[in-house]
Amino acid sequence: MRDFVGSRVLGSASGSTEPLDRTGRLVVYTYTHAVDDGGIFYYPHRPYELLDRRGNLVRRVVNHRGENDETPMRIDLAPGTYLVRTESDRSETLEFLVNIETGKLTELDVPAEVQRRR
Repeated sequence: MRDFVGSRVLGSASGSTEPLDRTGRLVVYTYTHAVDDGGIFYYPHRPYELLDRRGNLVRRVVNHRGENDETPMRIDLAPGTYLVRTESDRSETLEFLVNIETGKLTELDVPAEVQRRR
């Protein structure tokens, strides 16, 4: 194996159940919109804004990688309570509170939450 070209070890995984970082994760399933890509339709998720408890903008999330990407983005956040602001399929502003916990994934399904409110 003298001619083997390997790679350097940059880190290693531990068997600990403690999170490696102090963040939680968020996925927001917003409403989708149709995009025609040469006769093939894709339905990327609409963007949303994430605000802190004081109403300050934390970040804007595009919520898809490209116009033919139908998977919402997963983002890392510091633990805490955030306000998610997005639009409905009728261009109405919608707002939801989410709580992010260290090492946990929080999922928000906007269309399902809207249905529950009706």
